[in-house]
Parts: sequence; structure tokens; C-alpha cells
Amino acid sequence: SFHVTGVQTCALPILGAVINTAKVKPGSSVVVIGAGGVGLNVIQGAVLAGAEAIIAVDIHGNKLEHALQFGATHLVNAATEDLVEKVKDITRGEMADYAFEVIGSTDAINQALLTTKRGGTTVVVGVAPTGAELTIDPDFLHLDRVLMGCTYGSVDRKSTRLNSSHVKR
Repeated sequence: SFHVTGVQTCALPILGAVINTAKVKPGSSVVVIGAGGVGLNVIQGAVLAGAEAIIAVDIHGNKLEHALQFGATHLVNAATEDLVEKVKDITRGEMADYAFEVIGSTDAINQALLTTKRGGTTVVVGVAPTGAELTIDPDFLHLDRVLMGCTYGSVDRKSTRLNSSHVKR
């Protein structure tokens, strides 16, 4: 159906955030802040990339339950748990290799930065409100961490466009 096709064409670029943008490696640890539709696709991408620990974060318990079904190995309810401390516990003090922020919140971006280990990568997928400003501690960059954005999963949008032959009516 048209609805299913639309979901599939959105999911492919989101998977690209994991595969193309961050280049998640097998055996790595991944934090996904936001377990809605976009976050679930990032979780699936982490599964496909072979991530060992996939930590889903949200403030809604029902979204976290869905995250388990999509491949999350750990859940953090940010409304009731300290995200940074939980990630530290899960990763045995090392923090995550990759963190994805998918909700479009500068506070969540900063939380993602704090969960990323030295040499790790934080990817901003969520779109913050127009005019929002992000303030980070410069030491973040001194610890060989990478902060990057992602649009359409860093894929060639021309090659993923649908034409009328893809839509079943």
C-alpha cells in the first residue's frame, strides 16, 4: 500500500545514519536518544551493523517496550533514570562508541555528547527548532570525539526517490 511504501522509503535513509554517516562497527555500543519511529529505525540499523550493546533512551515506557522488539539490548527511561550513569554502568565505565539524538532537542544532543566515549561519535539526526542554539564544552572535542549531523541518512536522495511505478494502488 502507499502507506507502507512511504514508511519504507523513510526507513532506508534513517538506516543510512547508522551505516553511512556514523559507520557503526560490529561489536560496538550505541545509544539512541528517542525511541519513536526514527529512533526505532536507528536501532534496526545498529542491529544490522552488528552493534553489541544497543541502548534505547526515552521518557515514555511504551516506546521503550517497542525498542526491545526492534533490537535494543538495554533500556533507559530518562524520566526516572540518570542517562549518563546508566550508560556508564552498561558500558562498564567506557561510555558509548556512538550516540544518536533523533528527537530534535538541544538538551538531548548534549546528553548524547555526554554518553559518547573518547574517540566516539555523536550523530544528530533530529531537527531542532529554528533558531535553537547548541552550546558544548570545548573539551568534548579535545577528547577526540566527533559531532556530526545527518540529513536523509547521508544517502544520494536521487537514487532513493520513488516514481509512480513503485506505488501500488
